[in-house]
Amino acid sequence: MSPSFRKLHPHAARCIVSLYDLLSRKLLKLSAAQAEMDGGRETAVAVAEAAAHAEARNGGFEGSRVSSGCSLMEAEALAEELSLYGDFVRMSLEVINVVLSQSLSHNEHLVYALLERKTLFNSLAAHPLFRELISNVLA
Repeated sequence: MSPSFRKLHPHAARCIVSLYDLLSRKLLKLSAAQAEMDGGRETAVAVAEAAAHAEARNGGFEGSRVSSGCSLMEAEALAEELSLYGDFVRMSLEVINVVLSQSLSHNEHLVYALLERKTLFNSLAAHPLFRELISNVLA
């Protein structure tokens, strides 16, 4: 469906970028919780700082909090939720990439929305699953 996007309304273009923002912040929070649960304090601090930076940028986001003393079932549920949000972020980036590659000249509002909130993509730019997609968006 995304290759057929033509003349997106400015509000719809901002909503697509906001959807990516919401999903990426949730993914960062879940990554921090999983890193804390796994005992990797240094990784947890780095991911938590990225999540806090994303949260501060947009006025906060109330996500689920996971304590470090979780059971095995909670750890599995967290891993599954993390995988789902990773897939959602990847899908949103793929939609944006297809629109940019197939119908760039017809979607100036999406281009403007991406330029306006370009810093949103920095938090996951180094992530191996999203590096290529984000580099296409930022290019």
